[in-house]
Amino acid sequence: MALSAVSRYVAAQQAHGPAYPTDLRPDLVLRYEPACSDATWWLVEAKTSTTGKTRSVLMRRALHDLFAYRWAYDTKLQGQDTWGLGIVWGTGLAAGKHDARVCTPDLLPAVTAALMP
Repeated sequence: MALSAVSRYVAAQQAHGPAYPTDLRPDLVLRYEPACSDATWWLVEAKTSTTGKTRSVLMRRALHDLFAYRWAYDTKLQGQDTWGLGIVWGTGLAAGKHDARVCTPDLLPAVTAALMP
């Protein structure tokens, strides 16, 4: 089942009457479905800047969007240790231990290795 089928954001719009509600869309959605357990979803949001935004500003923007997705798709993400990954332009930002993690591309291999069983 697609995430959009359980979107609280779409449901809220429909309750208020728009003819064509739109959904929140992460930059990338990954679904891992092992044979012996339930599917795991990862929502990925990437942020970059052409106007010189600092890494911390980009990190906050990624987290803002990730938590909006968390609210919208809560029914699919409940019970997951990690569900969100933000990737921000720059170097040297290691992901903290949180259910929504943010890092720079140079440290992405360590984060993805920790996410995959």
